[in-house]
Formats: sequence, C-alpha cells, structure tokens
Amino acid sequence: MSVSMDAETVLQGVRTLYHNPDAGAKEQASAWLQHFQNSVSAWEVCDQLLRSQTEVEVIYFAAQTMRTKIQYSFLELPQESYMSLRDSLLEQVIRLNTTSTPQAITQLCLGIADLALQMPQWSNAAVELIQRFGNNVDMILPLMEVLTYLAEELTNRALKLGANRRHQVTDELLQCSELVVQFLAACCQNFSSDERVLKKVFNCLNGWFSVNAMPSDTITDSKLLTVPFQTLVNVDINSNLHEAATDCICSALYACEDLQRYMTLMSSMVPAIDQLVPSYQLSVTNEDIDKSINYSRIFTEFAESLLPALVYTPGQGLGSLTILDILLECVRHCQYEVAEITFNFWYRLSETIFKTKNEPLITQFTPYFEKLIEALSVHCRMDPDHEGVLDATDEFAEFRMRVCDLIKECVYVVGSTKVLNQMNAVVSQDGSTWDTQEAGLYVMFAVAQYVNETENVTAPGIVSKILSLPETVHVQVKYTSIQLIGQLGHWLKHNVNYIDAILKYLISTLQHSQLSTVASASLQDICTACSQQMGQHFDTILQISAAVDSVNVSNETAINLLISAAVILARMPADKISEGMKQLVSLQAGPLVTILSHQPGSKESQSSDPVNWLDRLAAIFRHTVPDVGSSDTHPCKPAFEDVWPVLSSLCERYQAEVRIVEHCCRCIRFAVRCTGRYSSIMLQPIVQQILSVYPAYPHSCFLYLGSILVDEYGTEPACVPTLINMLQSMSSTAFKQLDGENGLRDHPDTVDDLFRLCTRLVQRCPIPFLSSSSFPTVIQCALAATYLEHREANASVMKFLKDMIRCSGSSENNGNLRGTQQQKQALVQSMMAQQGQVIIDRLLNAILFHIPTYLVADVTDVIYEMKIFNHQEFSSLLKTCLHNLPRQSSSGAINATDEQLTFFHDSVINAPDDRTLLYAVRDFTRLFK
Repeated sequence: MSVSMDAETVLQGVRTLYHNPDAGAKEQASAWLQHFQNSVSAWEVCDQLLRSQTEVEVIYFAAQTMRTKIQYSFLELPQESYMSLRDSLLEQVIRLNTTSTPQAITQLCLGIADLALQMPQWSNAAVELIQRFGNNVDMILPLMEVLTYLAEELTNRALKLGANRRHQVTDELLQCSELVVQFLAACCQNFSSDERVLKKVFNCLNGWFSVNAMPSDTITDSKLLTVPFQTLVNVDINSNLHEAATDCICSALYACEDLQRYMTLMSSMVPAIDQLVPSYQLSVTNEDIDKSINYSRIFTEFAESLLPALVYTPGQGLGSLTILDILLECVRHCQYEVAEITFNFWYRLSETIFKTKNEPLITQFTPYFEKLIEALSVHCRMDPDHEGVLDATDEFAEFRMRVCDLIKECVYVVGSTKVLNQMNAVVSQDGSTWDTQEAGLYVMFAVAQYVNETENVTAPGIVSKILSLPETVHVQVKYTSIQLIGQLGHWLKHNVNYIDAILKYLISTLQHSQLSTVASASLQDICTACSQQMGQHFDTILQISAAVDSVNVSNETAINLLISAAVILARMPADKISEGMKQLVSLQAGPLVTILSHQPGSKESQSSDPVNWLDRLAAIFRHTVPDVGSSDTHPCKPAFEDVWPVLSSLCERYQAEVRIVEHCCRCIRFAVRCTGRYSSIMLQPIVQQILSVYPAYPHSCFLYLGSILVDEYGTEPACVPTLINMLQSMSSTAFKQLDGENGLRDHPDTVDDLFRLCTRLVQRCPIPFLSSSSFPTVIQCALAATYLEHREANASVMKFLKDMIRCSGSSENNGNLRGTQQQKQALVQSMMAQQGQVIIDRLLNAILFHIPTYLVADVTDVIYEMKIFNHQEFSSLLKTCLHNLPRQSSSGAINATDEQLTFFHDSVINAPDDRTLLYAVRDFTRLFK
C-alpha cells in the first residue's frame, strides 16, 4: 500500500527515535515528532500508519498520537468525521488485536473510550460494544479495557466534558450496569483460570464503582464480588492479580461510605472481609509485604466506610469494634509501610470522637488509642547499630514525623498525661536499650506541648532524667531529649524553678556538632515561651551569640541564638532594649562592613557572602517586638538608623545579584516592620535606594518591599506623595517587563508583588492611589492577568480587585487620607462604568475556561464585591456575560441550558454571603469542565 510523504517522514522519524544510535539524531527526531503530534495533519497520517504498518514502534506511536489527539485536541475535528473515526478505531483494534502489542491496543481502547465520552451522537456505547463484541473470544480483553476506560475517563478533567455530559453518560452507565455485570460474570465463569481476564474484570469493576455506576442490588444479586474476595483469600496468587482484586474491593468499600445507598452491598461484604484476616496473617508469616499492604488497605477502607457506625453505634451491628483490633494488628506489622496505611483512619476517628464531646464514648475508645500509641512507639525505634543522629531527610525520619503528627491528633482522645505516663514506663524499664528509650522520648516529644502546666508528677521526673543523662548515652537519645525539653516551654513558664538547670544543660550541648542546632532551636522555643522570666539570662545568650562564629556551628544555630536573645530583649525596659539592640545589630553589621571594604572583583570580595549576616540581622529585627504603648519613640529605631548605611551600600554593590538583593530587602522589611511609623524618617532614603536600582534590575523583591513601606507609612500624610511617586516610577518599569510576549506568564513574581503593592495602596491611601495617573494602567494589567494560572500571582490580582471595589464602602477617615466614602465611591464608580462589563466577562471566562479550580475562590470574592457595590448594575452585567457564553460545545454536547444559566444568575444575585456564592460558582463551572 502506498504511503504519503508526510506518513513516510513520520515513519522515518519513529525509526530514528527507536533505532538510530546517534543521540543527536534521536533528539531531533523526538522534537520533530512532538511538533507533528500537535499538528492537525496528525489525525490523517496516524490513521494511515495504523492501516498500513506492522512495525511495533510505529503502530504504538500512531496509536498513542491518536489517543492524545482525541483527549486534548478533539475540537479540531468537525462533527461529521466522528462516526468515521469511531469505525476506523474499532477496525484497527480488531485488526491489530492478535498481532500488535498490548500497549498499542491499550492506547486505541483509551482513544475509543475518550471518543465515546466526547461524542453525544454515540449513545449507549457500552451496550453497543458488548452486543457487538461480547461473544467474540478474541475481543474480550479489548472490550473490557474500553468498558473500564469509559468509567475511569469520565472524571478526567482534561476532556472538559462538562457536568451535563457527565450526568448523561453516568445515567447511561447505570442503565446498562446489569448487562455489564452479566458480561463480567460470564467472563469470570468462562475464563476462571485466566489471570489476564480476571485482572481486567477487577479493573472494570473498580472503574465503575469509582463513578457510582454500579447499583448496590445489581452487584450484590450477581455474586460477582465473590470472585475478587475468593482471589484475595488465596495468598499465593500472582501479585498483580492480588493488587487488582484489592483495588476493586477498596473501590466498592469507598462507594459504601454512602451507607444509605449501599447498605445491601456493605452487609454482604462484612463476612467476606472477616475471612481475609487469616490470609493477612499468612502474608505476615510469609513476609509478603506487598500482600500485607493490600490487606491493610482493605481493612482500612472498610473501617473508614463504617466510621459513623463505629462512633455513633459502637459495638452494635456495623459498628462492631472488631475492625479496630484488626487494624491494630496491621499497625503492629514489623514493616512500618503496612502500619502507615491505617493512619488516615485513626486521624478521622480521633477527630470524629473528639467533636462529640462525649466523655463515655472517649473512655470507650481510649484503650484502642493507647494500644495504637504503644505500637507506633515500637515503629519509631531506630536500628540499635545506628551511629550518630538520624538524618532529617531519611525516609525513616520522615515516617517518624508522620507518626508524630498522628500522635498529636490522638492526644485529644487519650490525653497528654496518659501518654507521658505510658512512655515514661517504657523509658524507665530496667534493661531497656537506647533505641527503646529514644523511641519513648520521641513519643513524649510529640505530646509535650500539650502537657498541662499544673502537671507535677511525671513531667518533673522526665526533666530530671534528661538533665542527668550520662555523657556516654547515645547521641540520638540526647538529641530527642533536647527536642522534648524545647516542647515543654509552656509547662516551664509555670515551673520556673527548672529554667536555670535546663538553660545550663542546653548551653553545654551547643558545642556538640550534632546537637548544636537542635539545642539552639529548643533554647529559642523556651525563650519564646518564657521571655518574661528570662531577662536575667540575656547577657549570657548575647555573649554566646558573639562567640558563635569561633565555634564550628551552622548559621541556623547562630540565628536561633539571636532569636532567643531578641525575644528576651523585647520584654525588657525601653533603655535596655535600645542598648541591647545596638549590641546585637553591631555584631552582625561588623562583618558586613568588612565585606564592603573589599574592592569589587577582588579575591576577598568574591569569596565573601553577606547573606548569612543579612539573615541574622533580619531575625533580630523580626523577633524584637517590644510593647511601645503610646511612646513617641521606638527603642529599636537607633539600631535601624545605624545599620541603614550598610544595607544601602550592600544593595548598591550587589544590585545585579538577585539572591543577595532579596535577602537585603528582607532585612530592611523586618527593620521597617519592627520600628513601624516611628521610623518614617527612613522612608525617603529607602525609596531613593529602591528607585536607583529597580529600573536597571527589576527584582520583584523591591516591589514587595514597597508594599511594606505603604503598609507602615501609608497613613502618614507626609509620606503619601513619596509612596505615590514610588508606585508611578516602579510600575512603569514593571509594565514594560510584563508587556512582552508571555510577559505575565514568565514573570509571575512581578505580578504577585506589583499587585500586593497596589493592594496596600488601596488599603492605606485609597484616594491618592485611585486618583493617580498609574491607576488606569494598573486596572488594564489586572484584567490581562485574570487568566494567569500561577497561584500566588492570580491571588494577588484578585485581592487587589476585591479590595479596590470594597474600599468604596469603607467610611473610615484617617487624616483625610482614606477620604470620605463619597470620594472613594465616585472614583470606583467611574472605573466600574468604564470597565465593569470587561471585568465580569474576564472573571467569568477565567473560572470557566482558563484557571484551575483551586483559584476559583479568589475570583468569586471579587464577583461578590461587585454584587455588593451595585446590585442592580451587576445583575445587568452578569446577564450580558451569561448571554454570550456558548450553550453547546463544538462536539454538540450541551454546556448549559437556558434554565441553568438563569438559575445561576439568580443564585449569584440572591446569594446572602460569599460562601453561598462560591458554592453556586463551583457548581456552575462544572458545566464547562
């Protein structure tokens, strides 16, 4: 058969990709083939290749391309070609089924399913396919694949089927479910020993359960579910088949969370699940962890489906607590991967029980949680031969953190004192090994922050044991003990007699290379919790901070020590704060001055990194938060003024290095936050510094810093002109950056920080901002950015639009800067008269066609503010927008009916609050996605 030139080129490209040894040629072929797959001609060429070729790689490429085109580019095809495409795909499956690879057949089956879902002209596809191929032995496997994908792909948002089409297909699946069950049951009966067939049956059932297309009575009456259960009873079966059966049962159990709808099915599965317990135990004996995980998944899903019954009718009917014992058996498995499967259930159970506030119920479940915690402590034990401290990035360390999170949830049921007593008994047991002791201490660490301040039995004993640990004890025991002490800060605040001894202990461990960071972190926690009681220790911590660089410790340790000093300093008298602040700041500024003294480009300059010192300065300003009351001065202002020349010089010297500039801006930000309006004299030099660098190096951190300046000084009349001028200068540079091709998409940080700045201006000095020459361009930029998919950038744009509209309703008047309500309303009304229709059009199109679902809430907030601003005008704007929406997709599927559009309009207009509006918008978006 003759092959067109396009097809011939594709053929050569595929051969090059798979068989040419030249890596460069392979790369070129791959790039060309990707470009080809995006072209409209790929439809016809791939159809030709499927009909004419026998090479495995070529057939797979053509099948895969056809599937991706149907999935992502279906709108390229005219409706009149749908039937011929369907017939062609079915023809290729029939022809290639016995000669090609299963992977290529899978791609074609997936393409047929996606086509059926997007093609309303092909009604009841499942029935037609079963009637056509159900009795053809050679087509059994492809048919089951298509049936599986019909259900699985129904929830694939990439297809953009819309809620109406999904409901239509779901109804069709429900109507033919009995026929599907009969077909699958016949397959199980006729091919009972064929693992391939059984796996396909289980996968198909899994898919149909996942979309609730399998009625309870239909599946229960058929006894079809007995097949996967019988499969799971046999622990010796193939692992892949075992997993497929597990997925099937778990999907059925998940559907049964709707107990009212699936009560018959759930009742039929209870005895079958009980029969799996011996099989689980056998898998443990055989050390078959994969199968143990599968059984654990089933038991956990079963328990989660029965959660309401367990809590509200414990010990009765479906509320039998036997499942908790089964799950505890899973938690006790020697491999923590099996135990971890159950974690989500324990989270949910604990939360549900706690919310009942039912003390007898809590008492009934407490023994189960105590057993859970005991089993978890065993899993937290480290290898007895482990040397050194456990690496925080280690898989086991991450598991222990997940255990810690679970125990923190369980403590609401068990109580922190019970956990402390339980673990203290383990730690104090004669002959216990270091790993057992450390695991017990780790569980205590998880609950230490919840220990009641009046607890005077167990906690004092634990602290005394930690303080008297011998030097020879394993370093991980010391590490966990130090963590535990840090979490007792709240308790120490009310038991101050232990503070001196603990402080001495922590300081003694700072020189230990493996303990310095955790010791400084715990010291910070204690200083933060007990800052009022720690004043006498400020000088000691200051001296340690000054000497920290003479010891080989991390910068994180140094920062923790500085924060410890800062939080203590903030609670001291004003004169002491001013003096101590200068000392702390000068210790960090000195090395920065030394760095600046080196000539640019010199060897010393190139090897010096100011970031560590900048981070230390930032930590000092961030955590020194004194209560200045009604004072006219701020005790930290002199320190800020002293260090400013150094920070300004660093910005100038390193203006081209974004990393250093970002850290410098961060330091200035916290200094401004620390001193607030008391340092307004610093505004002019800071703005001058920003504007001297930003035009040449538009780092977005300058925009963020600008937003902080507005937030702190924007209500000071004398500062407003400087801030408005700053916006006008910076926005012109930012707009040039964003105006380029893909400018918004390529510079999301600039979008984020620019609109953060504009939002602050709306909040602090709305009238000067709304009256500025930059405002119209800002609005145009905001409208252009509504389709941006970047989470933070889009959120900033929506926050700006929301606050801009909302400010017109604020009647606050602060020195005439916020202005009268009438002035603000007039300015916003003028903008809305010009852009209102465009705004609502852009917002609605964004949520329907452009942005992901997780961004919809922010957009809805803007819509709600528009509704409040002018209810009648908004109603008219929304009607116009809805009228222009496409009622049908290009494939002929109904997007939204007139009734649905009217219902949505009325729901939005009558929504009493933003949450109700959000629900209406989310429901509406599903019609188009």
